[in-house]
Amino acid sequence: MEDLDNISVEHLNLSARVFHALQRNGIFVIGDLKRYYAFKHMYQSHLIGKKSLAEITAALNALQTDLGLQNILKKADGRSVVREEEKQDEQKQNDSTQDFPIDILDIPISIKRTLNKNGIKTVNQLRNIPDTILAKMRLAGSVRLTEIRNSLEKNISYRRELLATESVINESVVDLKMCITWAEIVEGYFRKEKDSYSYILIKRFGLAPKTLEEIALDLGVTRERIRQIQEVVAVRYLKHARLSGAIELLEKIEEIFSTHGEELSLPSFEGILIQEGFLGKFSEPLAKGHIKNLDLLETLVCWLHLLSDKRYSLQPMEFSIDISNLVRSGRMSIKDRATLLSISSKARRQIKRKVLFTGGITIKEATKILSVDERVAVFILESLNLKKVDKEWFSFNNLDD
Repeated sequence: MEDLDNISVEHLNLSARVFHALQRNGIFVIGDLKRYYAFKHMYQSHLIGKKSLAEITAALNALQTDLGLQNILKKADGRSVVREEEKQDEQKQNDSTQDFPIDILDIPISIKRTLNKNGIKTVNQLRNIPDTILAKMRLAGSVRLTEIRNSLEKNISYRRELLATESVINESVVDLKMCITWAEIVEGYFRKEKDSYSYILIKRFGLAPKTLEEIALDLGVTRERIRQIQEVVAVRYLKHARLSGAIELLEKIEEIFSTHGEELSLPSFEGILIQEGFLGKFSEPLAKGHIKNLDLLETLVCWLHLLSDKRYSLQPMEFSIDISNLVRSGRMSIKDRATLLSISSKARRQIKRKVLFTGGITIKEATKILSVDERVAVFILESLNLKKVDKEWFSFNNLDD
């Protein structure tokens, strides 16, 4: 019997809209669809809503009946699909040897570009796509298809020889997959994206969000045009991150949020990402039009904002920490910022009067007036436009104050 994972979604007899939506999201075979069901709370799939999911489920049930399949969606419930032992070993070997970019294949660059445009990034994805779907991608007929398949066979043979002679290769591939960094995921995207589009994406969802009007004024176009570009680039950015393997990184980020809670600040969040090897760094500084130097952490924050935004995510993520609160907290923790905002205007005026009549105030005295610890008191004194003269004393920034 044909391997279930390699059956094309074309056999599900879906409506044209749902079928094309699956293709646009990189879902070509039943195996892709099963992986989508397993992580559908994390995958951000454009144009696939509740009705589409209901249609897909009905089609899968029909396929199960027609082919006598059983438990095709067990993986969605956290259970493994029952397979024969030989097929299981073969699949593991293929997965470990084929999770490489299609750039390693000896095929014309024009074919690689066409495959990339259709969401096919790795050798394993290409291997699982039926010829009928490849033929629809304008790859120039049977000659090109034969060329692709021959290149795949050469690659498979070569990788198997490596595995046979070096048993450590499997561990290396697993380590490489687990150690993928955010820089590796997004660098290629921002190098290829239009400068103005990158600027709109970052300035709308980054560390210092701007309004549509402000960005329109910066770029010299209308507010409506900025909104239209924002819609397109937001979906494209989410899709790129998903297809580039960002799901595992997302799990680690949520783990950081859950562990550190409201004690987290932007600098501490960045420090943990760097320490754990998740953030990485660009191969060289990335300048994009109005952005003099693209900040890697800001591109990550931008992605997290989009994941939790109902306008762009059919199933928005609910993080244990609100991303907007993390961004607004700046260099102080979320908890400290909440404490700072709870300080009454009366207490702030009392601090200002004290400085006005005495020329300054000690941290210890400010702590008593504000009823907070010294660390938060320093933040509040700085927010009142005072400067730290020595270890204990705060005064005006300048005489004009």
